[in-house]
Amino acid sequence: MTNQDIDLFFDKVGLRSHVEKQVQEPTWVWMFHVGAFPIMIQTQATANRMRIVGYIAEQTRISPNQIVEMMEANYHSALDARYAFTDEYVVAAFLHPFKELDGNQFVLGLYQVVSCAETFGSHYSGGTMVFGDRSLEESPEETDFEAGPIGDMEEGAVEFLSDLVRRIREN
Repeated sequence: MTNQDIDLFFDKVGLRSHVEKQVQEPTWVWMFHVGAFPIMIQTQATANRMRIVGYIAEQTRISPNQIVEMMEANYHSALDARYAFTDEYVVAAFLHPFKELDGNQFVLGLYQVVSCAETFGSHYSGGTMVFGDRSLEESPEETDFEAGPIGDMEEGAVEFLSDLVRRIREN
């Protein structure tokens, strides 16, 4: 993927006018809102890195129990997105090598970040797939480590994309 591919993505889905872009070489940043959540996409092609970040809440506004839930979700249900802290905020973040990222991975990363942000405080989920079953008391050999097919997650991402376009236009 390239920075121009991200621009093209926003053009193709008709969101260019709803996304603020800042370029200060070598860093490119796109910012927009999905509902109440500010979303930032940041790339640095020279370092081959990109990240999608959804700002969830001020760090001082969450409970110790929510921190534990976030960390457990990073292992079980956040998928490729992760809950983290940055600049005194709780965030959902998806990080990936930039040039190896393809369009589907980009949309799935965005989907997972928004899902993590929206489900914070409830079921802390990056999407439709969960690894392991936290309620099982079985040994690791007996546990089904992949519940929910990848196809469901990709289907959810397709639905998410049309819903995302609508929601960004509403902001």
